[in-house]
Amino acid sequence: MACGIAAGPDATPEDAVEEMEACKPMSDHVDIGAQVSVAEPTVHEGGGDVDVALLDCGAKGSIISSLTERGADVHVLPYDATAEDVAAVDPDVLFVSNGPGDPENFVAAQAVVDEFAGDLPMAGICLGQQVITSALGGSTEKMAFGHRGVNQPVKDLRTDKVVMTTQNHGYTVDDTGPLEVTQVNVNDDTVEGLDSEELDVITRQYHPEANPGPHDSLGFFDEVLDLATSSRRLAAD
Repeated sequence: MACGIAAGPDATPEDAVEEMEACKPMSDHVDIGAQVSVAEPTVHEGGGDVDVALLDCGAKGSIISSLTERGADVHVLPYDATAEDVAAVDPDVLFVSNGPGDPENFVAAQAVVDEFAGDLPMAGICLGQQVITSALGGSTEKMAFGHRGVNQPVKDLRTDKVVMTTQNHGYTVDDTGPLEVTQVNVNDDTVEGLDSEELDVITRQYHPEANPGPHDSLGFFDEVLDLATSSRRLAAD
C-alpha cells in the first residue's frame, strides 16, 4: 500500500500527496533483495548431520533458529547466490526464505530452484513458496489487500484440521504448476501450502515459527528435516 508522509511545522496535505504519488509500485523494486539479504555466506551450526542451504531473500532469524534447534547446520546464502554457490555447500535440502516484494523479481533464486528441481529436496516459506512455484512453472499474483495479522485460519485439506497462523504478504500463488495444494486459507481459499512427493517439495505461505505465535504449525520444520534425511521420492522408487 502506497502512502505519503509529510512532517514538520510547514507540512501540508499536498506534500503528503506528492510523496505518495512518487512511491514506486512494489513490482518496480527490482533490487529489494539486496536491501534485506546477507552480503556474504554465513553458517549457523546446529550440531547435526543435516546441511540446509538457505537462500536469504529477507530471512527471519526465527527460521534459522527453528532449523538449528533441530540439529541442522544452516548455510545462509545471499539472495542472488548461484547454483554453483549452492553446490559448494553440498546441502541435504534447499530452503527459500521469506522476504519483501514481488517474487518475480527474485530471478536468481528462481534459477537456483530450477537447477536443482527433482535432484535436491526443497522447502520455502512465504516469498519462498512463491519463488519455488514460479520456478517450477506456476505463477503468482498481487492480492487486493494481502494477509496481515496473527489470526489467519488455514485448513489442511488432508486432515480437515484448521490452525491459526501469522501472515504478512501481498502476493499469492495463482497457478501451482506441478505442485499439489495441501492447505488453503479459510477466508478466501488462497493457497497456503504446497507439496510434491515426486519433487520432494513442501512450502508454506504463512510463518509457522512467528513470534510470539501462534505456533500451531511448528511441525513444518520437522517435515523439512525429514525431507533432508529420508527423501520421499527415493523411498517411493
